[in-house]
Amino acid sequence: MKNLDLIKIRKKSYNWLIINWRTLIIGTIIPLLIFSILAWKVSEAKKGFSWDIFILLQIHTTAQPFLDQIAQILTQLGDFPKITGLLIPIIILLIYQKKWRQLAYFIITLLGKLVISVNTKIFFHRIRPHLWESMYSRPEDFSFPSGHAMGSMTLVMILLMITWGSRWSLLVGIFGSLFVLVIAWTRLYLGVHFPSDILGGWMLAIVWTIGMSLLFNIRQSNRTNLDA
Repeated sequence: MKNLDLIKIRKKSYNWLIINWRTLIIGTIIPLLIFSILAWKVSEAKKGFSWDIFILLQIHTTAQPFLDQIAQILTQLGDFPKITGLLIPIIILLIYQKKWRQLAYFIITLLGKLVISVNTKIFFHRIRPHLWESMYSRPEDFSFPSGHAMGSMTLVMILLMITWGSRWSLLVGIFGSLFVLVIAWTRLYLGVHFPSDILGGWMLAIVWTIGMSLLFNIRQSNRTNLDA
């Protein structure tokens, strides 16, 4: 009996790998490798890479008073405590549709992002760039990885996973990509993050959200809902 159970478990694991191997490689292994390389380099050169400085200075050449105001307003959209009100309608919609698996995935993954972001910043304790004087109040926490970049990518990836296979996924992909890029631009324009902080935040968010989607089996759940 135990042998039969073991065979069933192995068969399920094999089938799971056959179905999800592409997602595992593209969605977790590759971004985790990129993040690991960045993290290793950051540990050695906390002040930033040469390309970090170059990109920041190039972006700063575009500085204008009206862009300063726009960047300070838009960057708040990447601060989760300030956009909680925007997340509530999504939670209500998932409850109304009785998509309990997606709801749990949404809440747990977002909360997990906060824990991961805070602790990785403390672990790497990379000081934020200070290449020019700014009217924007610089955050007092550490720089790597960017919490705003990780937060925006986490939210978009969660929504993409939840809507996967539906008519909404394309819209989420298009507007979500724009949202992620805008938040990244604001952090670089304001000079509060290195580009490698942004890239690190993106990679960590992709690993986390894709990994959790596999754990919750979100895409299979979406197919089941569409077939129902």
